[in-house]
Amino acid sequence: MAAVSARSNPTTPGAASARKSTSKVSAVKPADAAAAAAAAAPAAAAAAPAAADAAGEAQSFAELRESFEKGLYNTGNPILEQQIVKAEQATGAKREHMAYGVLGVLGVYLIFGSLAQLVCNLIGFGYPAHMSVKAVRTEGKDDDTQWLIYWTVFAFFSLLDFFAEGIMSFFPIYWLAKALFLLYCALPQTRGAIKLYAKVVEPAMLKLDAVIEKYTKSA
Repeated sequence: MAAVSARSNPTTPGAASARKSTSKVSAVKPADAAAAAAAAAPAAAAAAPAAADAAGEAQSFAELRESFEKGLYNTGNPILEQQIVKAEQATGAKREHMAYGVLGVLGVYLIFGSLAQLVCNLIGFGYPAHMSVKAVRTEGKDDDTQWLIYWTVFAFFSLLDFFAEGIMSFFPIYWLAKALFLLYCALPQTRGAIKLYAKVVEPAMLKLDAVIEKYTKSA
């Protein structure tokens, strides 16, 4: 009977100690969970747009080619579509073959053409400028990051262009390479600017900030 009473009595030392331990665990767990959630929130917020963007990216050259050809058949512009159909009927060639031909001629001109610098910079300016204006009108900041990084890359190449004549003496496809790299940074199928930011710009800035902070404190 005494044993039964000890087990059923809520005021026994063992029961009281157990209740205290349980209350401490209950008090600590929510705090720990809140701290962990707060710490993980920035990473989750940063990963969410990246995952969403990755869904529309081409993961291989074959996917990039497929996306390009699909865009040729879904122009979204009736007037442009009508002109393309007329060109197909006149030449007997498919639109993708004509597009590849134009790109081939453009590539050759970027190597040997006298206005290769102008053509290259027009390629790197037109579409990104249009999309940057659209990004300013949106509320989200994901596209702002994309185009801020893109224009930083564009500005770097603009400085490098000062030495283009010397560069082309040993790297004659400079303008072609620049145009391809700018397209890689700008196109939604590749989103190279975001990748460049994550892999190069952000780590470099973190190291630079650490050096500045170190010398600021020592001063």
